[in-house]
Amino acid sequence: MPRASREEVKARLLVELGERREVRWGEARPLAVAVGTSQVTLRAAMLELGLALRRPELRHCTACGKPLLYRKTDQCYACRVRAGRVTLTCANCGRRFQRWRSSYEAFLRRPVKQGRRGPICSRSCRKTVVRGCAWCGAEIPPRWPSTIARLAFCGAVSDCQREAMRALPVRYWPRLGPALIPMKDHLNAVALLRVRAKGSAR
Repeated sequence: MPRASREEVKARLLVELGERREVRWGEARPLAVAVGTSQVTLRAAMLELGLALRRPELRHCTACGKPLLYRKTDQCYACRVRAGRVTLTCANCGRRFQRWRSSYEAFLRRPVKQGRRGPICSRSCRKTVVRGCAWCGAEIPPRWPSTIARLAFCGAVSDCQREAMRALPVRYWPRLGPALIPMKDHLNAVALLRVRAKGSAR
């Protein structure tokens, strides 16, 4: 099929539009197919006929009111990022800082061992937090993260860690709560926990 001339394109375009003197946004492609020409030629014909291209109404961010560049969202990028973050106070130094809301909610879902220490603003700040040995309760510098069931002991492989292993197998350590720490002061309760854990495993 031969391509229509510019004059034919203009005549067909006026017929397709009827009384309208503008082309709606997203209508150029189906109009070009109906007229039998390319979108480039259609655009040139529109300019010669003085037809306007009606762009969609500019939408604005529902939070800050800035114009939106994308039509599939109700908020701008800055507001979406701001909504996804939560402002916290460091439990160690008191500094205000921000974290992703999903990360903070995951932190709250973690099982509590030796009491919850957080939120902490940074790793360097966490290094200054003093923890207690899970066996004897002595103050020790923290390991981040803890190596075994989020519990800390005096030294890498110390007498305290070996005593804790004798009192309760490592596989049952996740069942320890803050009330049983330090383990040395709650031997009867730890022994009862061991008996119950073995019974439930059968």
